[in-house]
Amino acid sequence: MENYDIREKAREALANLKGKYLLFLIPILVQILRFVIQYTLNDRTASLGTSPEEITAALEASTSTLTVSFFSGQIFNLILNILMAFITLGALWTMLEVIRHRKTEVSFKDSLKTFSEDHFGKVFVTFLLKNLYLLLWSLPAILGLFSFVMGATLIAFDYISQGRISPYSEIAGWMMLGGFVVMLLGLIPLIIKSYSYAITEFILFDQIENGSYTSANACITASKHLMKGYKFQLFLLQFSFIGWWLLVLVTFGLAGFYVIPYFHTAQTVFYNELTKHLQIEF
Repeated sequence: MENYDIREKAREALANLKGKYLLFLIPILVQILRFVIQYTLNDRTASLGTSPEEITAALEASTSTLTVSFFSGQIFNLILNILMAFITLGALWTMLEVIRHRKTEVSFKDSLKTFSEDHFGKVFVTFLLKNLYLLLWSLPAILGLFSFVMGATLIAFDYISQGRISPYSEIAGWMMLGGFVVMLLGLIPLIIKSYSYAITEFILFDQIENGSYTSANACITASKHLMKGYKFQLFLLQFSFIGWWLLVLVTFGLAGFYVIPYFHTAQTVFYNELTKHLQIEF
């Protein structure tokens, strides 16, 4: 099970698949939309005056607007990310059926299969529990980041208020250094666990299909078990797409029409090959 073979099988699965762009249409369009929004925001920022007086006046005039926009934007992003997770998973499940030669044609409707009555509740609980576990594993990194930001804020405030760096800034400096170290160390278990849970949703699909589903936690546990010894391979597989994602970046998302289906299909092939290699049947 080499990553080169996995990528090749992904390309073969997509080569003559009718409807593949419709299947991944929403993830592709959302990717392009995000580039457009980011470009628009950057353009508006650049249109502001460059003098301190102009910047201050612009900020004072729009503080309340910026606050409302920030929180509404965060809520919108949260809802969008949840919807995207469901839709992308529907596409992944469909590609798993294609790879297993159960489907020879796909459509936009297939990407919405996770919203069906049989799937929605199970998918939602699985997403929720998996992300709760990851949140708990991220706490050390979050605390480290908080310490780093607090230290930097104290140093900046001390300098602005006194016009110099006082002895208290040394303590804040140690807060920054300690926070940075804790944050980096905290990222290690978080990354490891994220790869341990990486195939949870695929296992959920197989268990639902064959009637062996018991709980979301059982799917997560099964993922942890199957990924032992294969986490780094999945990391290398994903890392091998870095050049493709750079292409998406420089084309303002347009290359996503090729890269997004290819990337997600490769993840699907990885899972299918892993279960065959380990001779696992759910």
